Formats: sequence, structure tokens, C-alpha cells
Amino acid sequence: METLEIIITIFLAIVGSGSLIGIYVQYKIQQLQNEEQKLREERRKIYIELLEPFIELLSKKDFNEVVEKIKSPEYKKISFEFVLFGSDSVVRAHGDFMQHLYAGKDAHNLQEHSIKSIKLMTVESRKYFLYQKLSRKQAQR
Repeated sequence: METLEIIITIFLAIVGSGSLIGIYVQYKIQQLQNEEQKLREERRKIYIELLEPFIELLSKKDFNEVVEKIKSPEYKKISFEFVLFGSDSVVRAHGDFMQHLYAGKDAHNLQEHSIKSIKLMTVESRKYFLYQKLSRKQAQR
């Protein structure tokens, strides 16, 4: 009888420690998912701030005024945050536009290129967020 009690005790200890490990792993996974969600929210906020001058440009504001806003220190700060948090394809699209902006091309070409950049940045942003959404759904299965 003593042997049976020892076996049952060992068995319960093994099962109990396994469930503790499972709980710990589940906690770490949840923690990681929360951090990813915060990062996605931060990216979304930065993308919206970054696209604000382009939206103003599309709403027929003075082009030179918008360019000055883009060249402002506040926008440069947002751009720097964007480089840290943004997806590669969206950062490339934004960098392409900024090269044209600082190259000093004529206003008409720059406006035309701005619209192309907005399209590209928007498409790439949507792709990124859609991919993240699909990845989360697949991970939950």
C-alpha cells in the first residue's frame, strides 16, 4: 500500500508541475500578444500623424504651407518614430517621397509625386495591418 501512495504522490506532483508550466507558458504568450497589440496601436497612431500633411494636401490646402509643415521639427520627430516603428515597405515609400521633397523639384511634379506617395503609403499600411490581422486569426486557431 505504501508503494501505491508513493506512486500516486509522484504522479500528482508531475501532473501539478506540468499544469504550472502550462499556466506560465500561457501567461507569457498573453503578455507577448499584449505587447504586440500596443505596438500595432503605436504604429497606427504614427501612421495617421505621418499622413496628416498629405491629407491636408489632398484637401486643397496651400502646397507650400504643407511642405513647410513637413519640413518642421515636429514632423521630423514623427518621421523618426515612424522609422523605428513602421514596416519596411511603408518606410521605403515615405523615404522616397522625402527624397523628392528635399531634391527641390518643381511644385507640380512634387504634388503629383505626393499623391503617388500617399497611395503607396496607404496601400502598404493597409497590407501591413491586414497581414497582422490575418496572422492573429491564424494564431488563435
